[in-house]
Amino acid sequence: MLKYVFRMKSSQLKCASIFYKTSSYDEKQKQYKAAYEKSMKVQTMYQKLLEKKHLNMLMSMNNLTLMLINQDKCNEVEEMHQQELELCKKMMRKEHIHTLISMSNLTVMLNNQSKYAKVEEMNQQMLKFKKKMLKKKHLNTLMNISNLMLMLNN
Repeated sequence: MLKYVFRMKSSQLKCASIFYKTSSYDEKQKQYKAAYEKSMKVQTMYQKLLEKKHLNMLMSMNNLTLMLINQDKCNEVEEMHQQELELCKKMMRKEHIHTLISMSNLTVMLNNQSKYAKVEEMNQQMLKFKKKMLKKKHLNTLMNISNLMLMLNN
């Protein structure tokens, strides 16, 4: 399958979907190099075949960041998460659940890199969005408040 050239866009998209699924499988099997290579191929295929503002593009970017994390490529992961977040904001509204997930992923990465000022800023933004989206007493909102308080105490 790797050497066959698909001509129709629909076939190319199906091929990208297969690579996406096999990269996830490889990652679960701790075959990080193979997973990363397939994820890069998926990202390249989606960039060529889809508009930038497509949900599969975001999913592919998120999958690629997971592969980069497993290879300790923190700077690349942060950059990819930033790109993913910007795409989320353009595709959806700021208060959309995918945007919040993307922000949360970036926050975790920044925290792992000890970039606490950025983490605090992002947590405050997420809290503001969650208060708009969810009720103030919603579990996710309360968890975000708790995380922010822990961050401020440290």
